[in-house]
Amino acid sequence: MAIELLPYDSADYFKEPEDQADLIHDAIESGDAGYLAHALGVVARARGMTQLERDTGMKRQALYRALSKEGNPTLDTVMKVTKALGLRLAIDPVAPSLAIDIYNSPPSAQRLFVIDINKDAEVTFWTEKLGVTKAKLKAAVKKAGPHVTAVAEELHAY
Repeated sequence: MAIELLPYDSADYFKEPEDQADLIHDAIESGDAGYLAHALGVVARARGMTQLERDTGMKRQALYRALSKEGNPTLDTVMKVTKALGLRLAIDPVAPSLAIDIYNSPPSAQRLFVIDINKDAEVTFWTEKLGVTKAKLKAAVKKAGPHVTAVAEELHAY
């Protein structure tokens, strides 16, 4: 008995702008240029290639080629496509320099970098070091746990 395969396009499942932004964010976070090109292609197909062709001034075939998993779009293409899709690429530091120092320290030393939100002096110290308000710090500790590295990642998550 033969198995019938049906056409599948990821674009059919990424219709909401929030889902599209999450997909592209995930692709950027992965560090995989092919995945980013593919994700932009999925969002482009979900929104409509004809409109994207008009908005970017690029030919449809060039868009399909650049925005595929094997594609390697130029920065110019990425900028045109994201602008046409109403998206913005942003560059943010991965984590505060203090957290990077903690990451680079031995695991035994990392355990010492915890935040006790019940101690005002610690809260004051870490809000200054991490550059956040007390409320944001406390919320991040409650969500991510007391380790500074987890808190820093939570504070800088999208």
